[in-house]
Amino acid sequence: MSPPARRAPSTPSAHSSASSRIQQRPDLDATIRRLTAFAEVGADGLYAPYPPDLDALTAIVTAVAPTPVNVLISPADKVLTVAELRKAGVKRISVGPALYTHAMGALEQAAKALVTGDLTAATAGISFERISELLARGKN
Repeated sequence: MSPPARRAPSTPSAHSSASSRIQQRPDLDATIRRLTAFAEVGADGLYAPYPPDLDALTAIVTAVAPTPVNVLISPADKVLTVAELRKAGVKRISVGPALYTHAMGALEQAAKALVTGDLTAATAGISFERISELLARGKN
C-alpha cells in the first residue's frame, strides 16, 4: 500500500465509519447508504470494519469511489492478503487489536510452558539485544 497522503497541519481531515457489523446489524445496504452519504458530504476516507465477505467489501468500495475505504484487517468471513485487499480497492488496512492479541497468545503459551516446568519454552522469545536494537531505531 502506498503511504498515507500528508496534509498540512492546519488542514482538517474527516473520516467516517459505518460499523453496522460490529453493532450486530449486518445490513450491507444500510452500511453502503451511510458510507455513501458520508462520501457525498466530503469525507476524506471511509471506515468499513468487518464487511461480511469480499463481495460486500468490493460493493462498498465501488459504491463510494473515489473516496478511499479503510477496512479492519479483512472481511468477517476470512483473512485476506494485502494484495487481495488492494485488488478489491481498499486504500488502508487497520489491524485493530490483532498485534496485541497475538502477543497475548504468545504470553499465554509461555505461561503454560512455565507451569509445566518447561523453562526453555517459557523464556524463548525476543532477546534483550533485539529489543535494544528496536528501541535504538526510534532515536534516529
